[in-house]
Amino acid sequence: MREAMGRNRCSVISIYILMTEHSSSWHLTRFSHRDPSPHHLGWVLLLLLELAGCGQDINSAPRVEVIKIEMTGHDFKWQSHSSGGDGRLGTADDVRAAQVLHVPLDADVEIVLKSMDYIYTLAVPQAKIKEIAVPDLTFRLQFKADQVGTFVLPGDQMCGYSHPDLMGTLIVETQKDYARWLASKQ
Repeated sequence: MREAMGRNRCSVISIYILMTEHSSSWHLTRFSHRDPSPHHLGWVLLLLLELAGCGQDINSAPRVEVIKIEMTGHDFKWQSHSSGGDGRLGTADDVRAAQVLHVPLDADVEIVLKSMDYIYTLAVPQAKIKEIAVPDLTFRLQFKADQVGTFVLPGDQMCGYSHPDLMGTLIVETQKDYARWLASKQ
């Protein structure tokens, strides 16, 4: 409510100032028979730009364009961490998780796969991709999170036996919901 009031107040004040400046420029040209100075035109342009920016929510989190996730297979389960607000892996704001991954809508997602013991696989069916994780090697899955929803991430260990801890969940949420979730993890 307070944000909406702030935007409305910003708009009303900007419109008032814009009209005052426009009126001043009009009177200057109408009654003095000379063109408005660049000073007047500059103010009008500045106020138009301000008015265009008033509708933006200045408290909103920046849009996440790329998210990196590292998943490591160990002892028949996945351990993962994703980049936090800074967008980089290996920093203090990384978010640790086991089988549930959160990503924002329209972000480019990169999952780095590693293994500490066996050969594992991970699939992202909605992106139609699957990759392997092998000890001492690094593999990558890359896709665009283009649909909101909750999706299954089938994982497998190459022994042929199904391990429930290798099944993951991918939650693709709006940028606003992702920002809220990320803030709750900090």
